[in-house]
Amino acid sequence: MNIEIPIFKPGTHTAMSGDQRAYSDADLAATAAAYDPALFDAPAVIGHPEHNGPAWGWVESLAIKGGVLSAKLRDLDANFVEMVRAKRFKKISASFYLPDSPANPKPGVFYLRHVGFLGAAAPALKNLPAVNLSESDGALIYEEQMYYHPAANLMQSGQTGPIDHTEKPMTQENDELKNLTKKIAALEAEKAALETQSANYQEQAAAAQTALADRERAARHDSHEAFCDKLVDDGRLLPVARAVAVAALDLIAAQEKPLEFSEGGNTAQLTVDKFKAALSSFPKIVDFGERSADDGKTGKQRAIVNVPQGFDVDPKAAALHDKALAYIEQHPGTEYLTAVAAVERTA
Repeated sequence: MNIEIPIFKPGTHTAMSGDQRAYSDADLAATAAAYDPALFDAPAVIGHPEHNGPAWGWVESLAIKGGVLSAKLRDLDANFVEMVRAKRFKKISASFYLPDSPANPKPGVFYLRHVGFLGAAAPALKNLPAVNLSESDGALIYEEQMYYHPAANLMQSGQTGPIDHTEKPMTQENDELKNLTKKIAALEAEKAALETQSANYQEQAAAAQTALADRERAARHDSHEAFCDKLVDDGRLLPVARAVAVAALDLIAAQEKPLEFSEGGNTAQLTVDKFKAALSSFPKIVDFGERSADDGKTGKQRAIVNVPQGFDVDPKAAALHDKALAYIEQHPGTEYLTAVAAVERTA
């Protein structure tokens, strides 16, 4: 398999030995033109072999592509290809013989010594050709960060031609950025829709809770009215006091915490049941029992008003009360005070 990858670019670089040099476009062009695999075949290696190391492939030729020195690799080992596909290498290095090095195959130019792949340990494999590289052969080694993996991209697709390393990675990054932007926009739209839906659900829940509270309040009010109506029918509560008793029951029932009052030096709670018990304990104020005919013109017993011992009832007030009750009987639905006023006007 043959591939082409960028290995070095013009500029000032610092070698692993600390030596700093400037490389011009002309220097790299001379390096590319001088490379001759028949004279010295630069290997593709893993790491920086000191003396003998396996060659995982060979540099067939060098060329300037987009201002960058690129190497075309050939005869790549299948295991090495799989490692590149798996993106095991984070850096790539280029090692050059110095122009004045005695070991330089072509003195006067920076001649490629090897292309190294860094970041993964080489597996122990048999029957791989050895590369004899000496540390004292007057060479410099440079490492470059592999921000993208052109070799991996080519090996995945099986492409064997050269790669434009400046255009394709940028296009790929742009496509990924566009896709990511679309995903973010979709997630934001979904989030906004969920927030709107949640707000609607909360509003509906609040409305349902309010409606339920209104129904419960109305049901309690109806129950209180029925209770007080029975007290009036039993003669334990005057009709004029009915509305006040109902309102008191509604107020007590509406409290989140029971009302408290002092009872015998202790603090007691006022609840609906206690207030109902108090109202039910009242003695009968009015007795509507039958009397003999000679006790009144109507033949009905005159109302008996029960009062505490030691107190008397004003006869005139009792008579007015009797007339008011008779008026109510003749005019059903009339309020007690209205009936009293009516009979007073006719007196």
